[in-house]
Amino acid sequence: MMNSVVPVFDLAEGGLWLAFARGVTIAALFSLFGTLVFLRVVAPRCRPRMTDLEAMRAWRALRRLAGLSVAVAIAALLTWLVFQAGAIADAVTLRQALLATPLVLTATRFGHLVMVQAVLLAATAVLLSRSASRQPHALAVWTAGVAVILHAGHGHALSVATHPLLLPASMALHLLAGGAWLGGLVPLLLFVRMSPPQTGATVCRYFSPLGKLCLVAMLISVVFQGWVLIGNVPALIGTGYGWVALGKLALLGLLFGLAVLNRYHLAPALRAANARSAQVWLVRSIALQTGFSVAVILAAAVLASLPPGFQPPS
Repeated sequence: MMNSVVPVFDLAEGGLWLAFARGVTIAALFSLFGTLVFLRVVAPRCRPRMTDLEAMRAWRALRRLAGLSVAVAIAALLTWLVFQAGAIADAVTLRQALLATPLVLTATRFGHLVMVQAVLLAATAVLLSRSASRQPHALAVWTAGVAVILHAGHGHALSVATHPLLLPASMALHLLAGGAWLGGLVPLLLFVRMSPPQTGATVCRYFSPLGKLCLVAMLISVVFQGWVLIGNVPALIGTGYGWVALGKLALLGLLFGLAVLNRYHLAPALRAANARSAQVWLVRSIALQTGFSVAVILAAAVLASLPPGFQPPS
């Protein structure tokens, strides 16, 4: 009787394995970049309103979050590399995918981008470990940011002939804005939960301009990418790419609604008589917002795995 290989790790078709690995990688990159931006831009402005103990606890929590994000980003990136190698090599087992990984790493654009991103993440980890102050080294923000930008090379930006410069630039802007805003939600949540209500109101006040700027950048880039990659209404409602794009847009709308609720209703209530109750509701709202942001990232990962809705005539 012939021996048969059981396909315990069938990646020949890619599918959800690749989308999930891509999504976790993006989420970890966003978390790292958003946390570092928060530590450099928002947190220092709140320090005068905090006691030494409160500041120490908050900064320690955020630096731990940054370190965890680096570790998860590297692990997810390497896992994604193996999954992608398996898909390229029509691997049926994990061993086959691992055997194909060195060639994919050294001979493909995807592998080259993964190598550079991994080096940048390792450099970020070193900079974080050597930073003596509460603020991370400014260079760590740059290395993390470039790692985020390079993720545009994994999508459709470099494979679409039209707008060869504008589309990659738009996707890079989209990724940076998403990382600073969505990646900053967990730091915002930690700060609001660990600080007195008055300090929480200050945190929200200083995070709001950053969030607004990022939201505008994301919307502009989404409109441009939709025009290039979808192009028309039939492609929007008649393709899987279009429907996932609509789902992502709806999730962004929910994120915007929660941001408005937080900034103009719950955050001001932190200065009122019922501050503790408002703090509880604000923490819950930011947690819900964080959950929707994860859904947005997963939708983006699925989009990057699908062919664009618009197909130019041949």
